[in-house]
Amino acid sequence: SLNPDYLSLNIAAPLWNTSFREEVRSNSWFVNDRIEVDSSCSYPIWETDRLERSEVWRIRKLALREFYLRPAYIINQLKNLKTYYQLRMLVKEGFNLVFNLIVRN
Repeated sequence: SLNPDYLSLNIAAPLWNTSFREEVRSNSWFVNDRIEVDSSCSYPIWETDRLERSEVWRIRKLALREFYLRPAYIINQLKNLKTYYQLRMLVKEGFNLVFNLIVRN
């Protein structure tokens, strides 16, 4: 019922000096222990025996796809355009979103 304009879904990253990192390490959940600055596009570097990182990534992509590719959302974004620059940015962001959700991983 809120109908927000933006959705951000980030995956927990076991950063240095955090209790979460210690939990991941003590349970041997690391798949790759390289540390990246967390971003909304970071593929998980840990998984449990009950939840694989590919499943976390699949669920994240599904949620983003269902949010951003709704006809009502797209129509609302188009109705709120005021300049050619906004249209250009919306098209560019839309192509990036589709590429990241459908083509990549």
